[in-house]
Amino acid sequence: MMDILITTPYDKEVCEIGEITNKIISLETIKHTKSSLHKNRDIQCPNKKKLVLPGECVLDKNDKDRFLKGGGLYEEDDMFHACILGRVNYINKLIYVEPLKGKYTGSVGDLLVGKIKDISNDKWIVEIGSYCRAFLSISQTNISIFSQRIRLYNDVINMIHIYKPDDIIACEIQRISTDGTIILHTRSSIYGKLSNGVLIIVPQTLIHNQKKHIFVFPCNVQIILGMNGYIWISSPIKKSKDTNPNSVDQNIEENKFEDVDHTTRKNISIITNIIKLLVKYHININYDTINKIYVHYTSNTNNTPSYILKPYVADSYLFNYIDKFVSS
Repeated sequence: MMDILITTPYDKEVCEIGEITNKIISLETIKHTKSSLHKNRDIQCPNKKKLVLPGECVLDKNDKDRFLKGGGLYEEDDMFHACILGRVNYINKLIYVEPLKGKYTGSVGDLLVGKIKDISNDKWIVEIGSYCRAFLSISQTNISIFSQRIRLYNDVINMIHIYKPDDIIACEIQRISTDGTIILHTRSSIYGKLSNGVLIIVPQTLIHNQKKHIFVFPCNVQIILGMNGYIWISSPIKKSKDTNPNSVDQNIEENKFEDVDHTTRKNISIITNIIKLLVKYHININYDTINKIYVHYTSNTNNTPSYILKPYVADSYLFNYIDKFVSS
């Protein structure tokens, strides 16, 4: 007699809760195994960077009066409690909980990595991993073929030859309209079309605002950390003589697909897998952490790019070296 398995939406919800529970257990295991994670505790804010569950007390009666309640918190019994799963943080006297996951909301001046989705009138529709729509107008580009002239009707017709669907670009948020629409621009030498690399999408909460978001590793690999959680890893982009050394060349004709040598491909794969490892354990992604892990991992020439992702290797590797790589 054949057995019939019937699933319900409730079963799916239970599975999702189970996945979140497993992630919490792994995070808590790391937190209690290594003391370095407790170095983030701040004198002014006792629970800074602490992982909290919904309903967990964040500040008691003694500390509550020194802070203002921000997002992700509610007040009960004269104490602040978390209403979402996330990490405690604060700015001046405003305390809040950063969610572990969530869609990118956008902030003016953020450097993003986006994917061209479609063309509408004189605008490109760009996918940036946000609930809000994002547009790049042809008037907000700085393509060399325009030579700083006024954009004409023929330019609008030929937009497909500049950026076409599925192209990856580096851009910046110029402004956010009242209806939430995000207006982008590429009017700078550090923005433009990206090629000869790989795109990896991570939770945007793991990438914090930094002085620089474009880095070149000693192993001849360039990385662009988009504030929206989109990371571009590629061989260093060729630039013209008058271009900033940490910028992306905006000349569309020169930025074409090229053959990437075997060594660079291998290094790109290793750095990509290192980022996946950091995402697995929800560790902030930055240049210093990636470079330290890369140097240590490649010191053994027998290590293959995918070896670091094996479960037993990833767990032991992170537990053994977390003090060295993540300590501030």
